[in-house]
Amino acid sequence: MFSKYDRMTWRGYKFNRRTVRMLKWAERRSGVPIRIAQGSFNKGGVAASAGTHDGSSVDIKVVHLSTSQRVALIHALKDAGFAAAVRKPPAFGWHIHAIPTGDAQVSPAAAAQIRSYDRHRDMLAGDNYDPTYRPSPKRGYSFLRNRPVRRK
Repeated sequence: MFSKYDRMTWRGYKFNRRTVRMLKWAERRSGVPIRIAQGSFNKGGVAASAGTHDGSSVDIKVVHLSTSQRVALIHALKDAGFAAAVRKPPAFGWHIHAIPTGDAQVSPAAAAQIRSYDRHRDMLAGDNYDPTYRPSPKRGYSFLRNRPVRRK
Protein backbone atom coordinates (compact mmCIF):
# COMPACT_ATOMS: atom_id res chain seq x y z
CA MET A 1 0.00 0.00 0.00
CA PHE A 2 1.20 3.52 -0.64
CA SER A 3 0.75 6.81 1.18
CA LYS A 4 -0.71 10.04 -0.15
CA TYR A 5 2.62 11.61 0.76
CA ASP A 6 4.80 9.16 -1.16
CA ARG A 7 6.86 11.10 -3.65
CA MET A 8 6.67 10.40 -7.32
CA THR A 9 7.60 11.91 -10.66
CA TRP A 10 4.75 13.15 -12.84
CA ARG A 11 5.42 14.77 -16.22
CA GLY A 12 9.08 15.07 -15.30
CA TYR A 13 8.62 16.84 -11.94
CA LYS A 14 8.55 15.72 -8.29
CA PHE A 15 5.25 15.72 -6.36
CA ASN A 16 3.50 13.71 -3.71
CA ARG A 17 0.69 11.37 -4.79
CA ARG A 18 -2.05 13.61 -3.36
CA THR A 19 -0.93 16.64 -5.38
CA VAL A 20 -0.82 14.56 -8.56
CA ARG A 21 -4.37 13.32 -7.97
CA MET A 22 -5.51 16.92 -7.44
CA LEU A 23 -3.80 18.04 -10.66
CA LYS A 24 -5.35 15.18 -12.64
CA TRP A 25 -8.80 16.02 -11.25
CA ALA A 26 -8.40 19.70 -12.23
CA GLU A 27 -7.15 18.74 -15.69
CA ARG A 28 -10.17 16.49 -16.29
CA ARG A 29 -12.57 19.09 -14.90
CA SER A 30 -11.18 21.99 -16.95
CA GLY A 31 -10.43 20.07 -20.15
CA VAL A 32 -7.12 21.98 -20.29
CA PRO A 33 -3.87 19.96 -20.49
CA ILE A 34 -1.55 20.87 -17.62
CA ARG A 35 2.04 21.76 -18.49
CA ILE A 36 4.31 22.04 -15.45
CA ALA A 37 6.77 24.92 -15.06
CA GLN A 38 8.02 23.99 -11.56
CA GLY A 39 7.17 21.07 -9.33
CA SER A 40 7.32 20.40 -5.61
CA PHE A 41 10.29 19.68 -3.33
CA ASN A 42 12.53 22.02 -5.33
CA LYS A 43 14.40 23.61 -2.43
CA GLY A 44 16.42 26.60 -3.62
CA GLY A 45 15.40 25.92 -7.23
CA VAL A 46 13.93 29.31 -8.16
CA ALA A 47 14.75 32.34 -6.02
CA ALA A 48 11.53 34.17 -6.98
CA SER A 49 9.53 31.33 -5.40
CA ALA A 50 10.73 32.43 -1.94
CA GLY A 51 10.67 28.91 -0.49
CA THR A 52 7.11 28.02 -1.53
CA HIS A 53 8.35 25.10 -3.63
CA ASP A 54 10.51 23.65 -0.83
CA GLY A 55 7.46 21.45 -0.12
CA SER A 56 4.22 20.73 -1.99
CA SER A 57 3.29 23.33 -4.61
CA VAL A 58 3.26 23.68 -8.38
CA ASP A 59 3.68 26.30 -11.08
CA ILE A 60 1.77 25.66 -14.30
CA LYS A 61 2.59 27.16 -17.70
CA VAL A 62 -0.29 29.22 -19.13
CA VAL A 63 1.29 31.63 -21.63
CA HIS A 64 0.09 29.38 -24.48
CA LEU A 65 -3.52 29.27 -23.23
CA SER A 66 -6.43 31.49 -24.21
CA THR A 67 -8.11 33.61 -21.55
CA SER A 68 -11.06 31.20 -21.35
CA GLN A 69 -8.69 28.23 -20.91
CA ARG A 70 -6.78 30.05 -18.13
CA VAL A 71 -10.06 30.84 -16.36
CA ALA A 72 -11.30 27.24 -16.69
CA LEU A 73 -8.01 25.88 -15.35
CA ILE A 74 -7.69 28.28 -12.38
CA HIS A 75 -11.33 27.60 -11.39
CA ALA A 76 -10.79 23.83 -11.59
CA LEU A 77 -7.60 24.05 -9.53
CA LYS A 78 -9.40 26.06 -6.83
CA ASP A 79 -12.35 23.64 -6.97
CA ALA A 80 -9.89 20.75 -6.48
CA GLY A 81 -8.62 22.33 -3.26
CA PHE A 82 -5.62 24.36 -4.40
CA ALA A 83 -4.92 27.87 -3.19
CA ALA A 84 -4.12 29.24 -6.64
CA ALA A 85 -3.41 32.48 -8.45
CA VAL A 86 -2.51 33.52 -11.97
CA ARG A 87 0.86 35.27 -12.07
CA LYS A 88 1.52 37.59 -15.01
CA PRO A 89 3.89 40.25 -16.35
CA PRO A 90 5.44 42.56 -15.48
CA ALA A 91 6.11 41.04 -12.03
CA PHE A 92 6.24 37.42 -13.28
CA GLY A 93 6.16 35.36 -16.42
CA TRP A 94 2.69 33.96 -17.17
CA HIS A 95 1.93 30.98 -14.91
CA ILE A 96 -0.47 29.67 -12.29
CA HIS A 97 0.99 29.23 -8.83
CA ALA A 98 -0.94 26.60 -6.85
CA ILE A 99 -0.56 25.13 -3.36
CA PRO A 100 -2.53 22.07 -2.24
CA THR A 101 -4.53 23.02 0.88
CA GLY A 102 -4.57 20.47 3.69
CA ASP A 103 -1.21 19.05 2.60
CA ALA A 104 1.15 18.20 5.48
CA GLN A 105 4.17 18.70 3.21
CA VAL A 106 3.74 22.38 2.28
CA SER A 107 6.61 24.65 3.28
CA PRO A 108 6.13 27.38 5.90
CA ALA A 109 6.18 29.98 3.11
CA ALA A 110 3.46 28.08 1.20
CA ALA A 111 1.38 27.70 4.40
CA ALA A 112 1.49 31.49 4.77
CA GLN A 113 0.26 31.82 1.18
CA ILE A 114 -2.68 29.50 1.91
CA ARG A 115 -3.65 31.71 4.86
CA SER A 116 -3.41 34.75 2.56
CA TYR A 117 -5.59 33.02 -0.07
CA ASP A 118 -8.20 32.15 2.57
CA ARG A 119 -8.43 35.85 3.49
CA HIS A 120 -9.06 36.68 -0.21
CA ARG A 121 -5.56 38.11 -0.58
CA ASP A 122 -3.13 37.62 -3.50
CA MET A 123 -0.61 35.31 -1.76
CA LEU A 124 2.20 37.81 -2.35
CA ALA A 125 4.32 39.88 0.06
CA GLY A 126 2.10 42.97 -0.37
CA ASP A 127 -0.94 40.94 0.75
CA ASN A 128 -3.26 42.85 -1.62
CA TYR A 129 -6.95 42.08 -1.99
CA ASP A 130 -7.70 39.49 -4.68
CA PRO A 131 -11.25 39.69 -6.11
CA THR A 132 -10.98 36.49 -8.15
CA TYR A 133 -13.17 33.39 -7.79
CA ARG A 134 -13.06 31.29 -4.62
CA PRO A 135 -15.25 28.20 -4.24
CA SER A 136 -17.83 28.35 -1.49
CA PRO A 137 -17.68 26.41 0.71
CA LYS A 138 -13.88 26.12 0.82
CA ARG A 139 -12.53 22.98 -0.82
CA GLY A 140 -9.94 20.43 0.18
CA TYR A 141 -9.12 17.10 -1.42
CA SER A 142 -9.81 13.62 -0.08
CA PHE A 143 -7.12 11.17 -1.15
CA LEU A 144 -9.31 8.21 -0.13
CA ARG A 145 -12.38 9.46 -2.01
CA ASN A 146 -10.21 10.79 -4.84
CA ARG A 147 -12.25 13.97 -5.13
CA PRO A 148 -12.66 17.45 -3.64
CA VAL A 149 -14.47 17.81 -0.32
CA ARG A 150 -15.48 20.69 1.96
CA ARG A 151 -12.74 21.98 4.22
CA LYS A 152 -12.83 24.01 7.40
